Amino acid sequence: FDDYVASLKESVTFETPEILGIDELKVIGQYRAMITNVEKLALFDMLPTRNKADLIAYFKQMPDKGKVKVLTMDLWSVYRQVAQAQFPDRMVVADRFHVVRMANDSVERFRKAIRKGLSTKERLKLKDDRFVLLSRKHNLDNKGLEKLDEWSTAFPELGAAYAAKEAFHDIYTHKSKSDAMKAAEEWEDTLDQNLDWAFRELKGALRSWWTEIFNYYDQPISNAYTESVNNLAKGMNRMGRGYSFDVIRARLLYD
Repeated sequence: FDDYVASLKESVTFETPEILGIDELKVIGQYRAMITNVEKLALFDMLPTRNKADLIAYFKQMPDKGKVKVLTMDLWSVYRQVAQAQFPDRMVVADRFHVVRMANDSVERFRKAIRKGLSTKERLKLKDDRFVLLSRKHNLDNKGLEKLDEWSTAFPELGAAYAAKEAFHDIYTHKSKSDAMKAAEEWEDTLDQNLDWAFRELKGALRSWWTEIFNYYDQPISNAYTESVNNLAKGMNRMGRGYSFDVIRARLLYD
């Protein structure tokens, strides 16, 4: 296997991406950095770690790194620091999926806090209806809307948390960057103070990553492909119990 991979390494050339995606995957007990060519929908490399020093060393040696025009990533500060150090003046786009997922996480945080004060029967019911609270309202059927109304009536603050989540998702429905930024500011200003603790992490990320979040309107790209590759890697790891990192990396890169 090692000899075969060595021969592939000599014969296969990977084109440096113009749109580079960075994400991580926990496999074989450790987080690994996944580097993808978002435009070509191809895996560029899988690194043993996601440590800042290792990433900087890797990108210093990256061939044709001047070709990289845009980077997309989740909201992990280390990736942005590496991008600023190794790809100065390149646009960084915060992955839309990771941004709106933080709104879902905020509702989950609120739901779990409410569950602590409920009876066993009520807790089980609220747990079963979790999917309703994480779904977009326009995707709910009549039964789902009834459940949402039931919980919003019983726990008005939970209904308010759901509405805040929906309003945050709606930021991305605006067609122009200026309208989206205005909607985000209005969302911050109108957020119920009783919900602030549950949405504090999202509010912090919104301010810290403001430029990168709204760069999406200049470069409407996402890291969805990188997420898909991560799922493939997880499946491969399950199929080959006992695979080493080098085996999984080679199968993803060359198969």
